[in-house]
Amino acid sequence: MDDMKCPEGAFTSIVIEHQSALYTLARRLTMTHADAEDLVAEALLKVWRAMGEGQVPDDLGLRPWLVTVLLNVHRNRVRTTGRRVDERATAALPEPDQARTGATDAMASSVERLRLERALDRLPERQRVAVVLRHVLDLPAQEVAVALGCTPSTARSLCRRGLMFLRDELGEDL
Repeated sequence: MDDMKCPEGAFTSIVIEHQSALYTLARRLTMTHADAEDLVAEALLKVWRAMGEGQVPDDLGLRPWLVTVLLNVHRNRVRTTGRRVDERATAALPEPDQARTGATDAMASSVERLRLERALDRLPERQRVAVVLRHVLDLPAQEVAVALGCTPSTARSLCRRGLMFLRDELGEDL
């Protein structure tokens, strides 16, 4: 990550390339859209400061480092505010803009999405984070492991247990 020594251009490209993925993870960790946006903003501020001070770790890849920063900011918030992750709202996330074939398809898709979100909300946090990183953000198991601070086999196990739970909750539709 030697190119990260000059924060202006590098930081802008990080935000452009990774903000959406960080938001996706933050939304799975927080109660509301606004909380997720705040979490991403605070994490990116920490990244900006670390880059400006030359404190970018050389032993982590960029994505695992960004995810680790976001997870640490979230843990600190939970610890300082006393919020429990289990108190999260289960409101549906906004649908991506795409053409629908009809009102029935849209409603069925919305119901299935809400079922998946509620099932994800019931997962223990480490399993939920592992599943989102691996199967929503499509990070390789090695990067999931780095972000979670565990071995790749533990990361794969967390994903596997999370997916088994989701399959039990949702049936074979998953």
